[in-house]
Amino acid sequence: MLLNNNNWKNSDNSIWPISVDHLLRYISIMHKSVNPQTLMSYLSALMDHHTSIGYDWKYIRFNSSIIRALKLIKRNYTHQPTKKAELITHIHLQHMISILNQQQYEDLLFLAIAFSAFYGLARLGELIQANSFVTANTLFIDNVKIYPDSTPPCILISLPLAKTRNTAYSDTLIIHQSSDNLCPMKILLSYLKVRLALNLTQDMRYLFCHIDGTLANKHWFLKKLNELFSNKHLVGHGFRAGGTTELILRGLPPHIVQMTGRWTSNTFEEYIR
Repeated sequence: MLLNNNNWKNSDNSIWPISVDHLLRYISIMHKSVNPQTLMSYLSALMDHHTSIGYDWKYIRFNSSIIRALKLIKRNYTHQPTKKAELITHIHLQHMISILNQQQYEDLLFLAIAFSAFYGLARLGELIQANSFVTANTLFIDNVKIYPDSTPPCILISLPLAKTRNTAYSDTLIIHQSSDNLCPMKILLSYLKVRLALNLTQDMRYLFCHIDGTLANKHWFLKKLNELFSNKHLVGHGFRAGGTTELILRGLPPHIVQMTGRWTSNTFEEYIR
């Protein structure tokens, strides 16, 4: 969006690959609103996108001007204490189950997203987007594989794009069956059965969509979440942090939790409350 709004185009009127000059302008704008670590994640995502469309962008990303700018930003950055998102816990999930009607499609859609985010240790943006337009990160029915005979039975959701790693290696959410009334696999299977029965006039392939076929988005999900818990202000990241904490409380070894949440370093420990 910044590229289009600022008309940062190459001499042939193309956007990709992003030039050194345009990348410096992007960095100069973005560093004012995000911390250096987040900025680096954005640059990693841009690197992944260039790789996915066939560009070797390393000579731009690691240009000496870019390196100097990033070092200067990091050196001048003033660390501010951040307010951590409130955890989503199994108590919140229990409340959702008790309040929502699983015979109503929209309620079941919400539950399927919520339980996938919590038990799959997913970022909300990996399941649904900021708006209802299709992106490279949109999930489709074909991204779901069901393994009823595995031990334990599970559902795998293959993510089209990794957040920061090379897009050649897709991430996978693992939704295991559990023996309690908060079984995420049961919720997701119930949703899939109803979802596949819809006679949609729009794209039949969408995984998380409304009954009219439009894609579910973050605004709709978070609005419904905070209607259910009107005395709190819950955010999407609370599911990933809450699911991580839940697995540790259940006694899973940290390295298993790290693998389940797809962390490549020990940063996952920051999610444990």
